[in-house]
Amino acid sequence: MSSDERGWISVFLYLQILDVLSTLIGFSLGNTEASPFVRLLIRWGPATGLVLSKLVAIGLAAVCYAFKRTALIRLINYWYAALVIWNLYTVLAVLTAADSPKRAAEPGEVIQTVTAALRHNNSPIPNAGIFTAFQFASPANLTVTGPYGHFLGLVKSADFAPMLHEEPQELGRLEVRGDHAEQIVRVSHDGGSVARYKFDVQRQTGGGWAVDGVSLLPSDGPALH
Repeated sequence: MSSDERGWISVFLYLQILDVLSTLIGFSLGNTEASPFVRLLIRWGPATGLVLSKLVAIGLAAVCYAFKRTALIRLINYWYAALVIWNLYTVLAVLTAADSPKRAAEPGEVIQTVTAALRHNNSPIPNAGIFTAFQFASPANLTVTGPYGHFLGLVKSADFAPMLHEEPQELGRLEVRGDHAEQIVRVSHDGGSVARYKFDVQRQTGGGWAVDGVSLLPSDGPALH
C-alpha cells in the first residue's frame, strides 16, 4: 500500500467518525437526516441506523481497495467531506437561529402540540419533541430558559422528565382570560405516580399563541389509566 493510499484511507476513516458525531449532534437538536437511505436505516434507531450506514460505507471502501480502485476512495472522501460540512451547517443554523419561532392559532392548540411532541420526544429522531417545544416558546419564556442547549437540559431534568415518556396524560380545563390562558396537564410516571404541570400561554404581539412557561405543581389525585 502506497503512502497516498494510506493517506486516503485514513482520511476516509476520520470522515466516518466526523459524520457520525455531527449527525448525532444534529439529531439531538431535532434535525432530520437528509439521506433517504439513512432515514430508512434509522427506523431501527438512530445509533443502529448510523452503524449500519457506516458498515455499508466501509464495505464499499474495502471493495474499492480489493479491486485496486483506490482512486474511488478519494472521490468518496470528497462526498463525505461535503456531508460533514452540511451537518455542521445545519447544527450551526439551529444553534444560531434567534428567530425560528412557531405559533399556534389557538391557546389549546399550542399546549396540545407541545405535550404531544414531548410525549413522543424521540420520534422520528432523538429530542425532536423538545426542539418542537423550543420553537413554540415565547420570547419571555426564552429570556428565562436561555438558548436551546440550556432549554434542552432543563426539559430533561428530573422535574420535567415525566413528560418525555409515552405514559397516559390528561389535559384539564383550559382557562382563557384575554390574551392569557393556562391549563393543567397531569402525567403518569414511575409506576402510577402523577405529575402535574401548569402551562401558561400568551397571545403574541405578531399573532398566534406561544408557551410562556411550564411549572411543576404538587401531585394530586389517582393514577391515570
